[in-house]
Amino acid sequence: MSKSRDFVGIYKPRKAITGGAVMQLKLGSKRDCMFLEVAPQIRDMDDPKPYDWENQRLTIKLGPTDIGKLISMFDGVAPVEQDAGKPDLELFHKNDKGNKVIKAKRQDTGFYFKFSAKEDGKTVQLAIPVSWDESVLLSIALKRAYEVMLGW
Repeated sequence: MSKSRDFVGIYKPRKAITGGAVMQLKLGSKRDCMFLEVAPQIRDMDDPKPYDWENQRLTIKLGPTDIGKLISMFDGVAPVEQDAGKPDLELFHKNDKGNKVIKAKRQDTGFYFKFSAKEDGKTVQLAIPVSWDESVLLSIALKRAYEVMLGW
């Protein structure tokens, strides 16, 4: 895998600063996992640092099973949840500091992701829509990363 770019990102800026967000997938430095990072927009996009990577970044480590679940959802292999209030995908990670959750729901325009983390008494919640074309790019990136993780 080329070192020219080690992540794929989905950027959803807003003119009204609140509500915008960015989501990135990065291959782990040991090439044995992926990291999903999300940060909210806190400044106008003309600012050199429009996203709050320092204070409100949410990082979730994705292992092979998590990657498989995301790919199956993006590729339409996973069954669609018929309950309108229930997510099509829910990944829950618990560690000594707290927990992190990813929820995704299919929509007419693509997928809607909600991320939350409760660690050390601090709660961070972020959301980002992912269009159909963006979901294809994420699926390709996840598949390629999995090949790298397997050493293929």
